[in-house]
Amino acid sequence: DVVVRRTYLNLITDGASFIRCNSLGTPLLHIELPSHVQEDSCIGGIIGAVGGAVLGIAAAVAAMAALGCGPFAFFCFLLALLIAAVITLAGAYIGGVIGGAIGKAQDANDDLLRQGEMIEAGTCLTAEGPWVTDRDHGWNEVHPVTTVKLSGKLGRPPFQQNDAEQCPDDCPLPPPPVG
Repeated sequence: DVVVRRTYLNLITDGASFIRCNSLGTPLLHIELPSHVQEDSCIGGIIGAVGGAVLGIAAAVAAMAALGCGPFAFFCFLLALLIAAVITLAGAYIGGVIGGAIGKAQDANDDLLRQGEMIEAGTCLTAEGPWVTDRDHGWNEVHPVTTVKLSGKLGRPPFQQNDAEQCPDDCPLPPPPVG
């Protein structure tokens, strides 16, 4: 969450039904740096679930054939479903873990995330990215941030609106008209 220069402050409240504030009541803008971990974990989980389902069905059919269920066909079918479900879940879990590891490796080589690790309370920055309304929370935010320019450091938090005015205005666009 960042304190915004007064000239850009109207962007925070534009169309938002809720504003995040710090302990001093200073309005804050929420920004999020993108990470590969979540996306890669989901993709890995899907791939693992599909692979696990195929393997699980094959294992279930093999188990049914090996048991030669005869009059107990219904119980064999339930056992086959259980085997397929367990293997599918295991595949999804393993795929998610592998996908997450791949995402972490990608994040380790991401210059934007390395810059993000240098951001701490009081860092002056310019963040660029799509301007969206987070409907889950009811506030506007920059998500995901596509570029970050670090341009200075302020004192200690909590920060007030006037503190943001001490940071250089290195935004590539002029501030929007107020009113």
